Amino acid sequence: MGEQEFKRRLALTAAELAELYERLDTAPDAASSRRSDERIEYRVNDIPVCVEHPQGGESRFLMYGRNLSRGGLSVLHGGYVHPGSIVRVVLRMRDENGIVVFGIVRHCRLIRGSCHELGIQFRDEVDLDDLAGWGESSSGEVANAGGAASRRLDGRLLLAESFEPERVLLTEQLGRLGFEVVSVATPGATLDAVQQREIDLVLCGLSVLTDGCLRTITRMREMAFDGTILLLTADDDPQVIAQGRLAGATATVSRPIALDLLVAQLRSYLDRSEPPSTLVSTAAGVPEVKPLLNPYIQSVRITADQIDRAYESHDIPQLRELCLRLKSSGCGYGFEDLTVAAMSALHAVDFDPDETRRGQEIRRLVRCSRALHEV
Repeated sequence: MGEQEFKRRLALTAAELAELYERLDTAPDAASSRRSDERIEYRVNDIPVCVEHPQGGESRFLMYGRNLSRGGLSVLHGGYVHPGSIVRVVLRMRDENGIVVFGIVRHCRLIRGSCHELGIQFRDEVDLDDLAGWGESSSGEVANAGGAASRRLDGRLLLAESFEPERVLLTEQLGRLGFEVVSVATPGATLDAVQQREIDLVLCGLSVLTDGCLRTITRMREMAFDGTILLLTADDDPQVIAQGRLAGATATVSRPIALDLLVAQLRSYLDRSEPPSTLVSTAAGVPEVKPLLNPYIQSVRITADQIDRAYESHDIPQLRELCLRLKSSGCGYGFEDLTVAAMSALHAVDFDPDETRRGQEIRRLVRCSRALHEV
């Protein structure tokens, strides 16, 4: 489990981390009387934790350590993890080697914002004398994994949605996944939020027909907001998409919203660093899908070569057809990042007059296609 494969969902400065530890250490702890193992402070940054999702697949994160005992560990993380999830934790030994410890998430409680504390129970006890990190102060510096772009995943999203049930649901879902969400219901509140707060990305679900959605997007651009604006729409009419683009929208997101795909899109726009060297299918743990993955991956690699040739020969119809092929198939095989890369490439081919940006999106799609990991 290479450390470059893990990403941090919570970025804290030294002062913020110290204040948070102080708050947690001085708060009443109702569970302390029930613990049989002595706990020690384990203030270690960048603890790699691999979380196996109940529905299949896994995610890899870097977390802040808080406390450690022979039987378990508490860590701070920028998102919700379901209790009962199986985890693998890499702990550093005094000889600088790492040891992988299996465990299960016993609880996940919200501390503030997107910060959660996970209580992990180890499957087997560990010998504390063998572990490094006792008494080490936390530097509070952001982990190198993911770089500066990765830190922006902790940024603030503005959700402008006039339909209350949809607004409430999306706010809850995205908040649980670690995003900080500001939700508003009207054009005026949308413009006020952009003007008064630091917003990294806008999800604009205001009605195109009745809420002045396009005028609101245009006004945001006139206010010099240069972040990503995603237009949420159930209307697949190319004219609506073109109008959104003309108003200043970066791209469109189709309703009904598939949450996994939306999160992949948000991650793509918030983190414009290079795609990871390996993309693992979130469906690899699904028995019906697993035997289909390697043939699909081989076909995607062939498609990547075809995209290269179509782009070099300026065969736009063929290029569009190949991008559409990957856009429509990626999510079904658990490669949401591939679908998002194909959507971005397709959008660039159709709407971006800048040849350099089109080339960047095409090359990004090709790299994603060649990064799929066989099982």
